[in-house]
Amino acid sequence: MPKKKSAEAFFRRAREKGSGVNKEIVNGAEVQKHLAPKTQKNYARALGLWNGYTQDHPGADPYDLETLKDFVREIAYGIDVAYGDPKAGEKSVLQCWKQVIEETL
Repeated sequence: MPKKKSAEAFFRRAREKGSGVNKEIVNGAEVQKHLAPKTQKNYARALGLWNGYTQDHPGADPYDLETLKDFVREIAYGIDVAYGDPKAGEKSVLQCWKQVIEETL
C-alpha cells in the first residue's frame, strides 16, 4: 500500500499536474447539467426515504450528526440484502447515503 501523502504534498502534486491552468471554469455560476433518468429516479427515492424518516422523527435536522447517524442506521436495516446475509453491505448503505446527500445539497 502506498505511503500516505501530506496535504501539502498532495496539493503540490496537483499544481505540478496543472490544477491552476484552466481556472476560468471555477466561478459562482450554477452548473446546468442534466441528470440521467435513472439518476433522477434514484435521487427521488433517496429523498423519499428522508421524507419518510422525518415523518417518523418530527424535527429531524439534516445538519445534526446524531440524526444523520440514526437515519443511516435505519437505511442499513431497511436495505434488502443478497446472498442470504442478514446485514446490508457497506457499499449499499454508502450508495444510498450519497444519493440522499446529493439530492439535498
